[in-house]
Amino acid sequence: MFKALFASLRLAVAIVCIGLSLVLAGLWLDLFERPLRMVAFFTVSGVAVYWVFILGVMRSFEVAQVVPDRIREALDTLSEGLLVIDERDRIVLANESFSRMVGIDQEHLIGRRPGSLAWDCSAIAGDKNYPWMRAIEHHEPQIEQLLRFKRHDGKMRFFSVNASPVSGEDRKTRGALSTFRDVTASEEYRAQREHSLAMLRTSRDEISNRNRELQILASKDALTGCLNRRAFSEAFDEIWKTMQSTGQAVSCLMIDNDHFKNVNDTFGHPVGDEVLRQVASILNDQFSPPTLVCRYGGEEFCIVMPDTSIEAAIEQAEQVRSSIEAVQLAAVPELRLTASIGVSESCYGAASPQALIAQADECLYRAKDGGRNQVIAFES
Repeated sequence: MFKALFASLRLAVAIVCIGLSLVLAGLWLDLFERPLRMVAFFTVSGVAVYWVFILGVMRSFEVAQVVPDRIREALDTLSEGLLVIDERDRIVLANESFSRMVGIDQEHLIGRRPGSLAWDCSAIAGDKNYPWMRAIEHHEPQIEQLLRFKRHDGKMRFFSVNASPVSGEDRKTRGALSTFRDVTASEEYRAQREHSLAMLRTSRDEISNRNRELQILASKDALTGCLNRRAFSEAFDEIWKTMQSTGQAVSCLMIDNDHFKNVNDTFGHPVGDEVLRQVASILNDQFSPPTLVCRYGGEEFCIVMPDTSIEAAIEQAEQVRSSIEAVQLAAVPELRLTASIGVSESCYGAASPQALIAQADECLYRAKDGGRNQVIAFES
């Protein structure tokens, strides 16, 4: 310390001497009008430099002497980083492990505020939220607080921080003791694992969505969007089991587009396909789950309505017939559509889903034989 004091004194004297030399040279050359001011300026400058240097040295000396050398040497053997912070939020001691962690020499850490280091403060609002400041303010330990630190080389390190308040003989908090454990490897592994889990969840969701799409594609008719025969049969079997256990009525409609072959032959298959899409749209709009709407084959559609009486089924069938009759295609305005519909209900003794469909199908053919564009109900 005394060497530093003598060095600063020599620096101050040198500044004053250089200043006086310049003033004397200026007087000899008649360059200065007010030499006393110049002398005063250089004298004050030298004294100011001296005192600034002295204050810095004394401050460093004050902080460095808080902890004895033998204790500092013992703390340097710890594998965890350690800071001793006084009540003015200054670093009194930083061991070698902490110095290596942050990439800053120990002597450059002493006297600094720990919050001024390159912490990632995105999750910290103000200095009082650092663990050591909370320990001082609330007089209680702060355990396993995670902080991120950006080194000079740009690498991000993760520290698990513990901070405990340090009390004096009067039991007043005089500062804090903080330890720093480098958990970068475990945090990077955790982040990588969470990323992998997120990717797995995304893949799982995508697979589930694809499976649902495949199930829909496997159960729906591609042209009309109605149920195909396989999916319809499976769903009808479940409805039939429920009907047998509850005794609720189940009604069935069989619908056939009249003269559909003539539509294909006269206007072409694209128009025929559009007719089927129009009819399917009417059926899907009029009936909603748990009613089943199926493209049964070619131009035929089958409707199964749980908990529906024969009277309600006939009324629904008439609405369908009227809606089909009202269809007009802009591409072929001269085309007129009609449909024949057969209706039956489980109360007429059908022993199976296929038997109920057969009853409705029988009524359908009676409607077609009777002139088409009409609804015929099954009679026991």
